[in-house]
Amino acid sequence: MNHSLSFTACTLCLSATFIAPSSQAETIWADGVSASRGWYDANKTHADDPDWSYNYPNDSTGLGAKTDDNMCYAAAAANLISWWQDLYERPVVIPHGVDSTTGQYSLTGTDAWSTFVQNSLEDASGNVPAAIKWWMIGDDESYNVHLNPHNGYYSDYIPQGTTLYAPTASVSTDFIQKHAGTAENIIEILQSGRAAALELGGHSITLWGAELDDSGVISHLFLTDSDDYTGTADLMKVELSSANDKVSFTLGADVFDVQSIFTINPTVSDGWGLTRAAAAGDDSVPEPATATLSLLALAALAARRRR
Repeated sequence: MNHSLSFTACTLCLSATFIAPSSQAETIWADGVSASRGWYDANKTHADDPDWSYNYPNDSTGLGAKTDDNMCYAAAAANLISWWQDLYERPVVIPHGVDSTTGQYSLTGTDAWSTFVQNSLEDASGNVPAAIKWWMIGDDESYNVHLNPHNGYYSDYIPQGTTLYAPTASVSTDFIQKHAGTAENIIEILQSGRAAALELGGHSITLWGAELDDSGVISHLFLTDSDDYTGTADLMKVELSSANDKVSFTLGADVFDVQSIFTINPTVSDGWGLTRAAAAGDDSVPEPATATLSLLALAALAARRRR
């Protein structure tokens, strides 16, 4: 697997640390994930930001063309899809992962994140369920996604009429599940082995694990974010300011609430004829950006919040 780097224009100021979980606390992870492996961190290029120098062929200004500024929803979807694909013996023709060094979109990249950006019809916001459905069957069912129509990478595996995501249906039968943004749901999701996308209201990030204190209350979340401006693939440990019915964390000078949680339910796809990997998460997993996960302050992000 690849960790993706934290770049993006879906802006947030992340007051996070890159450290291994404390030996005194219990930490729960998605299947195949730990502090040093199994997670992905797709990052935006911030190609329209003059502070960065990513130059693309269609840009005459030398500052780089705007490409993925609002695509945090697709970055989170690429992370989740890549994690899910690691659970199976994935057909080699299907794009996978993110850039192994920076997690950034590449004009020549064949990874999942580059595939989303290369197929983007415009740099516009969208949502995680629609992006995952587009990946799987090429159909967003009128959800807000601005991607080239295609047949979907798993259309030959998914039985006709399968409900991948239906917001009004029972979440117990859906492939893409929506949950309320509560601490109880986060614990249940991780204990069941699932990674998740957290919808913060205008921004989407990816959840890989949580640290619980000795009373079983969440104290920290382990996240990757396309908007952290570090230029590397980073797993962030973020301290919660509230962890009951409302899950909140402080990012820079701001506090953000988890509004909705989206997950992929592998138990649904187990019946599609896909073969589970012998050791899920062991294949091409990322190593941390630094040999020792030491404290690292994140740079301040721009004031605007985007998806």
